[in-house]
Amino acid sequence: MEHPTPTLLDRLPGVVWFFVGMLLAGAIVALLLVLAHAEPPAEHTTATPARAPQVTVAMVRCPPRISRPSLVDAAACGDRETLHARLAAGADVDQTDARPEMHGRTALHHAVQRGDEA
Repeated sequence: MEHPTPTLLDRLPGVVWFFVGMLLAGAIVALLLVLAHAEPPAEHTTATPARAPQVTVAMVRCPPRISRPSLVDAAACGDRETLHARLAAGADVDQTDARPEMHGRTALHHAVQRGDEA
């Protein structure tokens, strides 16, 4: 007894499920790509509307006071007056933050991280 050759209609359910699976896989990949390139949540940034409403800078807290060069400390804390005074007094701009997690950041590194301007 011969088995009839399956027709397109006989294969349709498998084909449909294949394409549904492919669409779901594509949707998951698209969602993961969107999430990977999403902006950080609003609570991690703060706008500076008086100076530049379109600019967003990271919020950086002043690190605890430890033995750190005063120029680096002023830059890390955003103390512009002290920073300008130390620079005017001839402070070494190559002084680094000795904390291991700071990897030798200079005052300039801290100022850039804070979003400070000259």
